[in-house]
Amino acid sequence: MRVAENVAESEKGKKKAEADRRVFVQQQETTAMIGEAVANKDKEIRVAENVAESEKGKKKAEADRRVFVEQQEAEAIKGENMAKADIASADAELAMKQAAALKLGEVAKREAQVEIQKAQYRAEQERLNAEEVVKKEIENGKLKFPPRLKLKRSAEKQRARQMPFY
Repeated sequence: MRVAENVAESEKGKKKAEADRRVFVQQQETTAMIGEAVANKDKEIRVAENVAESEKGKKKAEADRRVFVEQQEAEAIKGENMAKADIASADAELAMKQAAALKLGEVAKREAQVEIQKAQYRAEQERLNAEEVVKKEIENGKLKFPPRLKLKRSAEKQRARQMPFY
């Protein structure tokens, strides 16, 4: 009986050892599964964080690019406006010079016309004075006309008298 008891005790010990081993294996598998789950979770978090950082970097780079482009556009417009202002200034200066030249030309033209009129006036005055002198000399008998000229003048006087006045 003792042998049977020893065999039974031995069998019992084996079964307990087998049960302990299976519990231990299950505990180890559970721990491994939990470890894998934590590792997967950490991996997903890190990947998500990296993706988020990458998106932030992309957005910042895009914002920097847009700001740079707008600054360059503003500089270009500023340069264009300065060039337009320079052109307008040059055009205004040219217009002023053209106006001054035109004015000088007009003044010179008018002065020349005045001088011409003065010369014409003097010539007319001299002609009138000469005519007066001739009339006076004719009246005083100092100036004698050749006979042909006398006939011509008297014919002209007669025609003038015959012409009707309108």
